[in-house]
Amino acid sequence: MCVFRSKTIRRTSTRHGLKTDAASHFEKGIDPNTTETVLLRAAQLIEEIANGKIASDIFKTENRVFEDFKVDLEISNVKRLTGADISLDDIKKILSLLEVKIESETSTILQLLIPPYRTDVTREADVIEDILRIYGFNNVPIPSKLNASVNFSNAFDTDKLYNKIADNLVNIGFYEMMNNSISKSKYQENLKNSSSENWVRLLSSINTELDVMRNNILISGLESVAHNINHKNANVKLFEFGKTYTTEKHRFYSLSNWRRKCRACSTKDEAIFRKKSFSNFHFWK
Repeated sequence: MCVFRSKTIRRTSTRHGLKTDAASHFEKGIDPNTTETVLLRAAQLIEEIANGKIASDIFKTENRVFEDFKVDLEISNVKRLTGADISLDDIKKILSLLEVKIESETSTILQLLIPPYRTDVTREADVIEDILRIYGFNNVPIPSKLNASVNFSNAFDTDKLYNKIADNLVNIGFYEMMNNSISKSKYQENLKNSSSENWVRLLSSINTELDVMRNNILISGLESVAHNINHKNANVKLFEFGKTYTTEKHRFYSLSNWRRKCRACSTKDEAIFRKKSFSNFHFWK
């Protein structure tokens, strides 16, 4: 008997297209401390049902005990994330029902010990979700009024601008495309002025090649062009409004928070980026 890493099982199952019962079971995670108990139970069933005999003792290649892992719960975040005013006593009672131990306690923070079989609880938000689940979603109060601020300023309507530009591009024969924001790092390595230190990498990716968020909208556009050419569609013009992603000083930014990008390209060799005005648009908010 053994325990597999859930991330590895999930990636391998997806890569090979094998969705077995074992893969579905292990990719969700199991209690690693029950390996010996499960082995003994399996041996008992074989002995009782199949007239088998236990021929040896248990051989252990690694005698490892998985300890409880720590999660800090800030008490004020319970109300901030749930909207329910759950008392501290109720929080402690619910944690006790969930078999979550309180290692230490201050006036604002509870340091918790999560049992290893709770593989789906790894963050503070996961603990708060479990607390709310036991507390009851129907017990969350619904406010009787809604507060809103009225803005009388004539703000710049970016969506209207996007629609106008899209209409103009469509009128001259372009088609709008929508591509995945997840890209391949091997493509971004070929871009000039693209430092890998500023890439937004995925911590867990099902596809080993799709491992970064795109920092340039050009890559996905060229992939669409190549796809059309490979499918004998050699006369198509495409454009896309999309987001790019980067990091700066360990902070994550989606550049669309400041600007929206549009990239237009064509499968005709002589038309690819032949007009700079259609090549790259930056719209500042």
